[in-house]
Amino acid sequence: MGNPNPSSAYGVDFKVDNQSRATNGKTMADFIAQTFGLPLPPPFLSLKKSESIQFGANYASSGCGILPEIKQYTFYNASLDMGQYLAKPLSKRLEMLYDLGGRKFLVSNVLPLGCRPFSISQEKPTTRCVERLNKLASQFNNYLPQMLKDLQSTLSGSKFVLLDVYKVFEDVFSKPASYGISDISHSCCAIDSVKRIPICKNGEVCSDRNLYAFFDAIHPTEVMNSIMISRCLKDLSVCKPINLMKLVKA
Repeated sequence: MGNPNPSSAYGVDFKVDNQSRATNGKTMADFIAQTFGLPLPPPFLSLKKSESIQFGANYASSGCGILPEIKQYTFYNASLDMGQYLAKPLSKRLEMLYDLGGRKFLVSNVLPLGCRPFSISQEKPTTRCVERLNKLASQFNNYLPQMLKDLQSTLSGSKFVLLDVYKVFEDVFSKPASYGISDISHSCCAIDSVKRIPICKNGEVCSDRNLYAFFDAIHPTEVMNSIMISRCLKDLSVCKPINLMKLVKA
């Protein structure tokens, strides 16, 4: 959730201890922390070996991926089964967190990858989104409910809640005005289209950030992050099998 790019666009609405985020303001983790009175997660590289990560750590946008290596091309290879390829490694890593003391887990699925501004600009689909990429995201997402159910049944005292990010994006895309959003297809900040880099350049950022679903070409805006957590707090259609409020109190 941190930002590897020095562009001043990132964190323009929420800079804390010289940190910025891969969005204009708060991330989902920030909203959760503030809702329940927890400290904001510190940058991972700022921690000393002796320091506790009881309240989490900010690993930046790609710092704590499921796979040991980040291979962007895998998300564009339709021959891969994203559930066979990613779900099992994710399960192992959740077990590792359990072994380290974790007992309550909020796990989000993947947003509609084909609806990101970057995907649309690269592939120029005839439909609004690149459905091939949405299918890959759905393959992975379909594995998660049973995977989390299995983990909870085998890991004594654990509770797993699934945050359906994909559904939230679909709901916003279908009726953006009801969420106060008017642009669901473009990025708020200026993107380097020549180099085809999906992140903000030169600190250029729109003034009406709350009207956009996406801040840069791949990351949601603060308002989208807020919508996802607000719905997860009480909405069982978004967070299952119990909402976030009940998970915290469990």
